[in-house]
Amino acid sequence: MSEYHRLLASKRRRVTLSILAAETGQISLERLATAVAARQSDVADDEASVDEVRITLHHTHLPKLAAAGAVEYDQTRHLVRPVESRD
Repeated sequence: MSEYHRLLASKRRRVTLSILAAETGQISLERLATAVAARQSDVADDEASVDEVRITLHHTHLPKLAAAGAVEYDQTRHLVRPVESRD
């Protein structure tokens, strides 16, 4: 499995990238977590609290996306910026 497929294997990362694709600048971790939780709560079997989403984004998903070059994540200031596609 390629790195690309591993990144997109997580539904939370796919939702995160979808939300970030609509952003033109940076977004706060809190605002991103709220949007991800709201989107995931639309699915009855995937309830997610904002706090739980914020924690997993900060510790797991955003660092992986940043390491792959998909986002820029300032862990100190809790700011996320999508990286423009190089296509």
